[in-house]
Amino acid sequence: MMTYRRLYNELKEKALAAGKEESAIKIILMETAGFTFTDLVMNFDSPVPAGILDRIIKNSDDYIENNIPVQYIFGVAYFYGMRLMVNGAVLIPRPETEVLVEIAIERLRSFKNPRTIDIGCGSGAIALALKKHLPGSEITAVDISEAALSVAKANAKALDLDIDFILSDLFSAVVGEYDAIVSNPPYLAGEEEAEPIVRDNEPPGALYAPDGGLHFYERIFREAPRHLKKPGLIVLEIPTDKREKITALATEAGLYRRIGVEKDLSGRDRVMIIEYE
Repeated sequence: MMTYRRLYNELKEKALAAGKEESAIKIILMETAGFTFTDLVMNFDSPVPAGILDRIIKNSDDYIENNIPVQYIFGVAYFYGMRLMVNGAVLIPRPETEVLVEIAIERLRSFKNPRTIDIGCGSGAIALALKKHLPGSEITAVDISEAALSVAKANAKALDLDIDFILSDLFSAVVGEYDAIVSNPPYLAGEEEAEPIVRDNEPPGALYAPDGGLHFYERIFREAPRHLKKPGLIVLEIPTDKREKITALATEAGLYRRIGVEKDLSGRDRVMIIEYE
């Protein structure tokens, strides 16, 4: 008899042997069976119905053998307590980006009804998390991709959160000033910096940037003064190996009073905070 426990253990071993994540197997079982995590635990020793078993095997093969992220298999990703729709038009929201959201929320609480703009919003994860936890704030989210904005708008509607969406190449179609600019811009210099499952599935426009991965940081720093109030705030996700170069770009732009960098849960430099006056 194939129970959920036995199936989980067999698929876990197969995933680990292929260099895949054990946590993905839990997601496959839960999403395919329609379980919450509590449901899975309570049914761990129950037999897996034949139809569900077949679908779990297929979905696990897509993940393990065909190298498709589980988020794209099910069209769902979880971010900062939200269930978001995702597809191949948008980057899969990462747990590391939740550090950016936490810092932005903490800093923005000192503003009264802050106006914040999310540059390169993708699925809308950052903008939606900020609006959910700062309901009095005014959030604008921009992206150069119409397909990405369609996903973000669908997520905003599903979560009943009011976001102003703009189709824009960074600030090109943006008018007005904001208290804060937040962004997780593309920062990989090329495919050699991406893991195979990322390189083979996620949109290149959300991953790679010219100039050694620094292009969008330089543009944000150069264009920000026209759209940032004084005092203002810039909160950016950064790659650990480019911290010094990004700091130098911000310094050269001369738009800061103080630059700080916070680490993620793995102890890696992850979020740059720039105070602008």
